[in-house]
Amino acid sequence: MKKVIYNKLQITKQKPKKTQPKVVTPQQPYLIVWRDAYSSPDEWYTEDQQPENADYLVYSTGYITASTKDYYTVASTITQENAYCLIMNIPKKMVVSKQKLILSNK
Repeated sequence: MKKVIYNKLQITKQKPKKTQPKVVTPQQPYLIVWRDAYSSPDEWYTEDQQPENADYLVYSTGYITASTKDYYTVASTITQENAYCLIMNIPKKMVVSKQKLILSNK
């Protein structure tokens, strides 16, 4: 320890302890393909000139943190304390496919 005087206050400096981060096995990440709402460009259309109604597929990856009858709750980030960030609810009726992603340590 080293004592330093700064503005008449004695401060004791300590070397930071070297600790290893806690090893946490993350939950299984998923690729979820789902249909999202789509809006056409803001233009005027006549009845016979309307834009095509095609599927608008979205590809989301993340960790399923909760599941209800109607929704998957997906977080894109999980901390080692199991705190979640960037959470999104995807309606199950809109899901086209859900696939586990394989993590490799290579």
